[in-house]
Amino acid sequence: MLHGIIKAIDIRLDYDMEKEIFFPMDYETHPEDVHEINVLTDATESSTDRSYADDCLIFCEHPNADNCTWLVNNCLEIIYEWGLAHGLTFNPSKSEAMIITKKRKFNIPNMKINLSVTNENDTCFQHQHYYHIYTDGSKFENYVGAAFVVFSVHENRIPFLRKMFRLDNRCSIYQAELLAVVEAINWVVDNNVPGVKIMSDSQAVLLSIQKIYSSNRMVQHIFQKIVNFNGHICFEWVKAHNGNFGNELADYLAKRAVESPILNYDLLPLSFFKYEFKKQLYCAWNEIWTTCSNGSTTKKFFPLVSIRSGINLSPDFILTQFLTAIIL
Repeated sequence: MLHGIIKAIDIRLDYDMEKEIFFPMDYETHPEDVHEINVLTDATESSTDRSYADDCLIFCEHPNADNCTWLVNNCLEIIYEWGLAHGLTFNPSKSEAMIITKKRKFNIPNMKINLSVTNENDTCFQHQHYYHIYTDGSKFENYVGAAFVVFSVHENRIPFLRKMFRLDNRCSIYQAELLAVVEAINWVVDNNVPGVKIMSDSQAVLLSIQKIYSSNRMVQHIFQKIVNFNGHICFEWVKAHNGNFGNELADYLAKRAVESPILNYDLLPLSFFKYEFKKQLYCAWNEIWTTCSNGSTTKKFFPLVSIRSGINLSPDFILTQFLTAIIL
């Protein structure tokens, strides 16, 4: 239930010169400006509630966090429209909503410009989950696959849905893990699933999703996908190969995904191009080294560039003189 009223204050008429305080709850001053958000039928002139400066405090109590958020959103919209009608604006950077549970666990979600509450930091205990989604990626013998599997909370042994995706063989395991999460979110948003918990055994992927300003395309896609989503998505890390049936099934399907003739993802990671460039650079360097006529003595110790690169060597003046046959 929402409690409270909003009232436009006339600075001159509502200010008590003797007590040096505002009395905005005095209904006789401007009764037409009183806007009821909820019942408050017992409010009287003798009410001790007072409002100072330009602050507005709203309390909402409800056993369900989703319904509570919905009520607060509606209340904020009323306040916003009321403010426009009275020439008032609210600063979104100073507007905050705090969700507190019986366990005294709370968070302070960000506020959008239209003063609606977002659930970016909501935790799993505040919401009811109807589906559990396990995601996983696999790279085995240069074959890359990803998969996710959906379970109903009422049946944790029979999967509700299975999806497999094949990636280009040159993609990384990180891309496979992230693609599984992306496709799971696509399914949730496209089907308007009310509340899900997505579980992954990749800490790197979960940490990437926390970075709002990430340059990764798939992470950006996740934020673009859920920005207007009204449902709840919760992420949880699970330990790999720890006997979790859902995680083991997702891992099995990710390995089976490489058998698909359809390629679902072919964007190569930047790390692949760095690796290829470095490999070609070493090949060119090795060819120059083996064909040049200089350094014949040094070649006896390091006939190939790869041999020198594999040794943790910190040459000093004497060692350099020795390897170049200046002193023998």
